[in-house]
Amino acid sequence: MDHHPFAGPGGKVYIEIEPCIDHERGIVTQNHPNITFILSDRTRAASP
Repeated sequence: MDHHPFAGPGGKVYIEIEPCIDHERGIVTQNHPNITFILSDRTRAASP
């Protein structure tokens, strides 16, 4: 990732990605170990 928020000491950065929004590949290099991608699940939230 080129641009992202930095976590404080002992912190973690969570990046939520919505389905069908970004068709790029998400790559986190080894020097950014505290980044986690989360895929949001809109179908579960929309069901009754």
